[in-house]
Amino acid sequence: QHDYTRKKGLAWQEVFLPEFAPSEWKERSVLWNAVEENEKTKDSRLAREFVVALPIELNETQWEKLLSDFISGTFVDDGMCADVAIHDPYPPGHNPHAHIMLTTRAFTRNGKWAEKSRTIYKLDPNGQKVPLIDPETGEQKVRVRKGKGVEKLWQTEKVPANDWNDRSKAEEWRAAWATECNRRLDRQHQID
Repeated sequence: QHDYTRKKGLAWQEVFLPEFAPSEWKERSVLWNAVEENEKTKDSRLAREFVVALPIELNETQWEKLLSDFISGTFVDDGMCADVAIHDPYPPGHNPHAHIMLTTRAFTRNGKWAEKSRTIYKLDPNGQKVPLIDPETGEQKVRVRKGKGVEKLWQTEKVPANDWNDRSKAEEWRAAWATECNRRLDRQHQID
C-alpha cells in the first residue's frame, strides 16, 4: 500500500471501463480490488502501465480530451479497464505526463473477465495431437481419473489470449499516441 496524499501535481484522474463492466468500478479502489480478487496466484500480474508525455502546447482540458479519446479507442474498445492520472509537477508545464494503468485481462461482453492465456494441444505436421512420452518407459503417459477411467496424455502449450504483451503491440500503441498528439497539435496550430 502507498499513501500518495501528499504528492503534488495531480491535475486529473479518471477510470475508463468497457461497456459491460460494472459501473461501481468507476471508483478505482473497487476496480483494482475486483482485479486482484479475480487472480488465483499470489504472483499474478494485475496491470500494465503506459506512461505518455503530454504536449505542453495544449491546456489541461485539451489533455483530458486527448487522453479520453486515445484511451477509449486504443484500450477500452479492446476490453481493457483503464485508470489514468495526469501529473503536471511544479512548476506547471515543466513535465506534464499521464500514467495509464491497464488491466491485463479483458472484460467480456458476458460480464466476465477473459482468460490471459489458454492451453492448446501441440499438433504434428499432419494435424494430429502429439503424445506426451514418459522418458523412463518410452510410452505415452496415462493417468487414471476417478469416474473417467484411463486417459492418455498429450503435449500441450499455453498461448496468450490476446496480443497485449507483444513488443509490437507496445510499439503500435506508441505510434498511435504520437499520431493522435500530432493530429491535435496540427488542429491547435490551425486555430492559433
